[in-house]
Amino acid sequence: MFAIKGDRFRKNCLVWFFFLTFFIGSSFLAVQPAKAALEYGQAYSDIGTFSNKWGNWYFWMGWDANFSETYLPEGESYAWVVYFAPEAIYLALQSSKSFYSGVNVNAGYKYFYGILNLEIGNRVSTTMLSSQSSSVSLSTNLLSVSTAGIGVGAFSMGNLSFALSAGITFSKEANNDIVKRGVQIDSGVSVSYDLIANPLPFSVSIGIDCDGDDPPELCKFHGFYPIIIWDLEQQASQNPVDLVISELEKTTPSSPKSAADATKKMLLQAVKIMQANTNLREFMESVNHDSTYDAAITETQQWLQSGDTSNLPESVELPDPAAAQMTMKPVFATTQMAFELGYQRGCIANPACSTLWADCVVEEYCTPGQECVIEITAEELAALTPGKTAADFEDAWVLIDNPVEQYLVSENETEEWLQVINGKATYTFSQNTDTPVTLGLRIDPGRAPVENWVHPCSRIVYFAEQPSPPESVSFAGTLLLLLD
Repeated sequence: MFAIKGDRFRKNCLVWFFFLTFFIGSSFLAVQPAKAALEYGQAYSDIGTFSNKWGNWYFWMGWDANFSETYLPEGESYAWVVYFAPEAIYLALQSSKSFYSGVNVNAGYKYFYGILNLEIGNRVSTTMLSSQSSSVSLSTNLLSVSTAGIGVGAFSMGNLSFALSAGITFSKEANNDIVKRGVQIDSGVSVSYDLIANPLPFSVSIGIDCDGDDPPELCKFHGFYPIIIWDLEQQASQNPVDLVISELEKTTPSSPKSAADATKKMLLQAVKIMQANTNLREFMESVNHDSTYDAAITETQQWLQSGDTSNLPESVELPDPAAAQMTMKPVFATTQMAFELGYQRGCIANPACSTLWADCVVEEYCTPGQECVIEITAEELAALTPGKTAADFEDAWVLIDNPVEQYLVSENETEEWLQVINGKATYTFSQNTDTPVTLGLRIDPGRAPVENWVHPCSRIVYFAEQPSPPESVSFAGTLLLLLD
């Protein structure tokens, strides 16, 4: 049973990965070389770094889906990543294969942020991040072998475990055990069916090369696609994280929120998580490379070179899974919203794209563990579609994204069809965690009275009390983007 569901989760994530690869980059088949005047919708082969007295830095955040379909200790990971550079914020899709310490069938996802210092040069290339680099991840798990109360439905047999995990990932040279001066902080959720009743409370994952039997999208890098173009100081005395926060704080939100404004607002909150990590600041500003993370890098390199990876390096301090989950939860929805903006930017830049985009975002509020109801009204759809009335959308169908937790633990696919009945389409789901999610909406011209695909306002769902007084949302006058 679990293997079947795990395979469904893998296939759902691959569908997303293939879709994102096609949609964002469909108008430009070749990766563009770096140049001064960036354009939305194009993939660039390299990006700049923030240069200061501490080195040449770039940093990122994102989320990935990871799974292993067999009891062999090999897994796949497909990641959606946001990169920060002096000239722009970029999106990238990247995948990898790894050898890990567990022996189980599993499926999960994690969110992360990281930073790396280039020892040579001041630009980061797609080649650097794909064929020239590998990774080693060390994590600790907060395990529950009982499925009661965690909302995993049919997963209630055998040695099934639900886990929160947190850890550190280091980048290393592809062909040796030289660990680079960089660090990534990870926080994840997974379900697994274990061969042993009491799985280890820690795990190790080391990147390995792909082979000819792997899926065509495995071990690939797609990007970099700019979504917010700016002009920050490349040579600056400021910490690069502080510099980006200063720029994001300049945003003056519009009403209703545009996709770009909503993305900047969410990015600001997510980057502040990095700013609050005192060990990360110590690491970035360490002239003598004697910080806590520097010591962990040295210890990890020695541990790899020893050939004995059955235990974690003794001096490496891993984050607490429960605390990390609470701290990093905004990263997930932020990455999703960044990609929603990327779809829009990619379509606008593509003369062949005929999709209609509503440039707006609606914030919703729900309670963890309770039924969450999202309504899309016929009035909203009519207001966003020139020449249509609410009555025209009666019995029409709307496609909405399913939150990742829904198809990780159930039979749900990545999307669900909703029908407009009595003036509204209603989407109902429950989520046990309080991690915010971003939900995209689409209208298929084959199942609604529209001539082209239409994307209504995205929904950002926060699992918290609604602000008082509640924000009012008007769709009249919202900018619609249509290219023929």
